[in-house]
Amino acid sequence: MSAPVSSRAFTATSEDNDTVAANDGSRTSAAGFGATAVPSVVGIGSAFPAAYRQDELWIDFFSEHYDGDPVARQIWHGCGVDCRHAVVDPRTDDLRFAGTQDRMRRFAATGAPLAVGAVQGCLDDAGLRAE
Repeated sequence: MSAPVSSRAFTATSEDNDTVAANDGSRTSAAGFGATAVPSVVGIGSAFPAAYRQDELWIDFFSEHYDGDPVARQIWHGCGVDCRHAVVDPRTDDLRFAGTQDRMRRFAATGAPLAVGAVQGCLDDAGLRAE
């Protein structure tokens, strides 16, 4: 005997997983919907790596990197960026000469926790919990 099928899309299961909320606002039993339910999370989450002041990055690293080039300085300071987010602080961890594999390893090690944080924030905002 097959499970009942519904054409309604469902947004989330309740805390006790006994009922689901359909997009039309009604609630119904969660039993028997299996793979036919189309869940969607209604929440927003974000995560960012550390923030660095643009002017400090120029003074401490990029001025030397660009050999004091006045055009580079004008572009750097004229771009309208006050603060930038980066996984790596070039003042303490210079990756200019690192190969793609090393940079991708760094991304994998730092990007995954950021992604987890963003998804957790989304679930929290939606009033849901990861299982």
